Amino acid sequence: MASTSHNDLERSPVAIGGLGGSGTRVVAQLFRDAGFYIGADINRMNDNLWAVLLFNWTHILEVSDQEFQEISALFFQRMRGEIPSPDSATARSVARLARRAHDQFEPGWLEARAATFMNPQFPGSGSRRWGWKCPPIHTVVDRLLGWDTELLYVHVVRHGLDMAYSSNKNQLNYWGAAVLGRDIAQTPSDALAYWCRVERQVRLVADRYPDRVFILDFDRFCDDPAKWGGRLLRYCGLPDADAAAAGFANQVKPLASRGRFRRFGIESFDSKEMEFVASCGYAVT
Repeated sequence: MASTSHNDLERSPVAIGGLGGSGTRVVAQLFRDAGFYIGADINRMNDNLWAVLLFNWTHILEVSDQEFQEISALFFQRMRGEIPSPDSATARSVARLARRAHDQFEPGWLEARAATFMNPQFPGSGSRRWGWKCPPIHTVVDRLLGWDTELLYVHVVRHGLDMAYSSNKNQLNYWGAAVLGRDIAQTPSDALAYWCRVERQVRLVADRYPDRVFILDFDRFCDDPAKWGGRLLRYCGLPDADAAAAGFANQVKPLASRGRFRRFGIESFDSKEMEFVASCGYAVT
């Protein structure tokens, strides 16, 4: 069941996801500089830590539709500025989620996120447009788009072979086995397998919601940030999109790691995965 009807693009929240190291931090900053509220508890990478608390755990792939909708409602309401009462069922749900064991975080880290979630000194969006960055949100974006029909999703992607050699394998390490359905290793070949599975799934979601998913090639964005930033912000309904993107463009630096796969070779990669990378428009030689 959807929570809203899509009737006003300029009010739509925007979710930003992608693989770690794909450029999501820069894209989130573009939205932030354009006036979007992206959260009150965020880190230096622009990750929304309330989204991490509520969505960044592999068990969420198995929860019922009712539980998923309840979790989503918690997040959307808080982002809009609704502070739960300390003795409410909402507060108990947040506390329960914060107590779970999580391989990515030290004990107490999630409890600290729950504390800011419940703290009225951490404001919501007010009258501003809002969105959030949580790279692995792509794992549940199909359900989110079905639940809230105003939501837009921006998926940031880089060349799969370059991503296979990225040192940022945090997402692969935590989500890899759940997404691929098998044990994984911190290898370029498994990193590429993960990239391919994610990108195939996102493209299926984009086919299902063609007016609500924007796949942003970060390599192209870095080549011409004013052009691609303007297109992205216009897609999300920002009236002064071109001016906002032009003002942001000087913050975007060339990608030093572009084409790095050529220094390491492609011999270890599966031929079908190489074909898929090429089908996405990337050179593989």
